[in-house]
Amino acid sequence: MVKHHIRLNNSYVVKKDGKYFITSVKKPSVWKKMTEKQIDKCIKKDVTKTIKRLLKDNKVSSNINFITKKTKNKVRRKGVDKTRRRKIMGG
Repeated sequence: MVKHHIRLNNSYVVKKDGKYFITSVKKPSVWKKMTEKQIDKCIKKDVTKTIKRLLKDNKVSSNINFITKKTKNKVRRKGVDKTRRRKIMGG
């Protein structure tokens, strides 16, 4: 079993016997401290097809979080908020 830093919808993915399995672990601090026995207990289902397709499409092999389902979270933009803009008068 190989621990990867690949996540699918915020859940960590583990590679075992050439297949990728999603786990119930979402926190990085917990993931780093887990042993192989603990990881075996957290394995949920096989996501090999999905992970291989996403890795091939994005040309990335580690340290990535693939979000495949819709979320209700709003995307925040950096920069000045519209309500805080100042109007320059005169000229």
